Amino acid sequence: MSSQYDDSEADEPALQWGDFPPESQPELERLVETVARDEWWNWPEAIAWVGSRDLRNIATLRFWPTHWRASGGQNDDTTTTLELIAREYCDSPTTVKAELVAAIERGGIGTLGRAMPDAPAAPLVAHLWRGGHVDHSNGGCRLVSKRSPLRAWAYDIAVSRADLMTHFPGSLSSASAMTVPLPAVLPGIGPVMGLEEALCWLACGRPSNDIQVWQNSVGELSLRNADGEPLLPVPSGELPLTMVQYREASRALHTAMLDGTLLAYVTPSGTAAAFIPRLYWNSVNPDAPDLVYRGMDSSRLGAGCPVLLERGAFNKWRASVEEQKSPQRSTANAERECSEWLQASFASDSERRRSKASFQEEAIQHFDGRLSVRGFVRVWGAIAPLENRSRPGRKS
Repeated sequence: MSSQYDDSEADEPALQWGDFPPESQPELERLVETVARDEWWNWPEAIAWVGSRDLRNIATLRFWPTHWRASGGQNDDTTTTLELIAREYCDSPTTVKAELVAAIERGGIGTLGRAMPDAPAAPLVAHLWRGGHVDHSNGGCRLVSKRSPLRAWAYDIAVSRADLMTHFPGSLSSASAMTVPLPAVLPGIGPVMGLEEALCWLACGRPSNDIQVWQNSVGELSLRNADGEPLLPVPSGELPLTMVQYREASRALHTAMLDGTLLAYVTPSGTAAAFIPRLYWNSVNPDAPDLVYRGMDSSRLGAGCPVLLERGAFNKWRASVEEQKSPQRSTANAERECSEWLQASFASDSERRRSKASFQEEAIQHFDGRLSVRGFVRVWGAIAPLENRSRPGRKS
């Protein structure tokens, strides 16, 4: 199998999501979900998958033509450009192509093509690939004879996504990283934790914050937070409080890893723990740090491994963050206003579903910079018994 390029050409930095405008991120996220379900991928997407095993790179290839046209690009030969972009995700594009074609020739990966440019697409038999070569010099993606490149055997080549992912298994997604076992301790580093746990501690003060599904006596379902409180609708255009807290936590954690305050690690199979370069976080969305390391240089050491933080260093950093957020002392006016606010909040919670922690969290935020945790506790101790709130409320 020959190649139109040699490996020496694949030395440009790989195209990453951070190279696109921030407003592109929702569309890229949507494309990740789309490509994960598609039955067929084009040839550059297949190359990118075998070379990187990362759905985010497939989404990048899907998004690039739209971005190019919106930026005023005039070149219609996007297939050739996508092939060049896909090569950037490969340590050795020639080796990647050879491995892909070998799997196709063995019949392990299904392919699709057209006998003529305007013919319907149909499955291609495996032996057709023997002695063949994928060519895209004319703006399309054709399977041609290696000996006679002008002779096309099939047009618009597509590759089975499911077969690709079976023969070339992918790395962890962020969702998968939340379900795989993580090491409790790393030699030479000490106890560690995953990013998901770190975000939960920072955003809501607990190691997890799973949404609960409740059912009442008449069979109606409702969603509640980890305290059992209903998730109430918010005004149009506003974000739920929990989402705001997680976004703020993500930004704080991202800043700490970017400036080197917190060190992040991965544990590649068969090797000692590796430190994630600080500059890696420049390419990561600060509002939603990826729970999985995506790699940085051509070696991609540790790519696909969950990101880990040293537990002791995180706890010390978190304590300093919390200390900065909450004032050491309350003002007298703030505690008096909090007393009135708390009584009004009790009145609006007639079924007593909210917890003390929920009221405290909202009060600290409501009286930003004027009410300390100790101040709230004093107010609670004076008001709660009068309102029969000193014990947990009824749950249904």
